Amino acid sequence: MGNAMAVEGKLGMVKASQQGIVGLRLQNALPQARVIYVSATGATKVSNLSYANRLGLWQTGDFPFTSREDFVEFILCLETFVALCLTAILINKIDNSICTITL
Repeated sequence: MGNAMAVEGKLGMVKASQQGIVGLRLQNALPQARVIYVSATGATKVSNLSYANRLGLWQTGDFPFTSREDFVEFILCLETFVALCLTAILINKIDNSICTITL
């Protein structure tokens, strides 16, 4: 479900994918449903995590990101490895989730 938000591509803006949009709508329509995020490539681009709103990385009182766009913009300012490590740390902090990065 990557690409759940519009992003800047090499040739201009790339629209959010229909799969990403539907995934977000499904999560919003069923707020009590359990969700498991599994991805082999989700951290290759931070914008690929934009469908994972239930991780709590944005729009919560726990972190300073008011939107997923703010989160993506902040992470993109960091070096790639540092950004991946920070994202893994933030995910692990939330609800004792387990996140691993294979280098």
